[in-house]
Amino acid sequence: MNQPVVGPSANRHFHTYRIRSRVTQRHGQVTLGLDETVGILEAAGGELLRSGSIRTADRVWTFTLFLNATATTVLACAGVARTSHEGA
Repeated sequence: MNQPVVGPSANRHFHTYRIRSRVTQRHGQVTLGLDETVGILEAAGGELLRSGSIRTADRVWTFTLFLNATATTVLACAGVARTSHEGA
């Protein structure tokens, strides 16, 4: 059996999601917990993380979860609503 792969560090996610936060704000896109997630990722620094995405059944929201390296603790969760011009 293969060992699960741990993803990038929180720092790498921080930079990506800080940009995403700015872009969503600029476009007036609805988010849940995105700014808080950016702060948590910044504070986590070089900690290695796992991440995963969940889309709601109606496909309106996509949530990204950030877990510790052993996947035993959810560190942060951010949701972004689909805009009217995005495909389903």
